[in-house]
Amino acid sequence: MKPLCYISSPGGFIESNLEFHRMIYHRLLQDGHVTPIAPLLPMMIPDIQGWFPERKWIDYDLEILWHCDVMLMVSATPEALKNSNGCKEELDFCFDNNIHVMTSVRALYKWLETDWYMFQANKK
Repeated sequence: MKPLCYISSPGGFIESNLEFHRMIYHRLLQDGHVTPIAPLLPMMIPDIQGWFPERKWIDYDLEILWHCDVMLMVSATPEALKNSNGCKEELDFCFDNNIHVMTSVRALYKWLETDWYMFQANKK
């Protein structure tokens, strides 16, 4: 089984972040090393935009994140990560629940090579 990889990036309707999130999701899906989970992508559906208050979105995201093996934190603008309440909550949640956190695709793939596959081999 491939690890479930939650993609975290600042929410809202900032076009550059949505597009960057979509590009990362597409790359991970195409590379095939992880099963990417992209909770920000439903915000691109016009019928869903503005449907939930921010707290409900964060709760929804944390429920998904609980099932994941690793979280990849990315943003088109790194400053946005520092200012995002949702990203801060996701990061705290990962630390509290022993979910690995990566800040680049390169770091994610390095983690796969060194830790994930060794863990899986020893699990059998």
